[in-house]
Amino acid sequence: MAATETTAPVVRAIAFSDGQNLFGAARDAFAVRAPSFDVVALSHAVAAAQGWEVHGVRFYSGVPSANDNGRLHRAWTSQLRATRTQ
Repeated sequence: MAATETTAPVVRAIAFSDGQNLFGAARDAFAVRAPSFDVVALSHAVAAAQGWEVHGVRFYSGVPSANDNGRLHRAWTSQLRATRTQ
């Protein structure tokens, strides 16, 4: 009987990120003042550390209205635009 080579199955992952919680954690940890992060790169880094393959990235966030907070409205709009293009 010939020995068969076994390979570990590929673990596929889809990353789901809550933008407001991610921003809050980045603000607390690194004193950032506006959302500016690479969700795709973060998702791949977390998955790679576990030996997983990323098969999708989903990013969800509310955006403050321009009337409530113009600075954060512009920052979130920019962040979402950049994330969409990735």
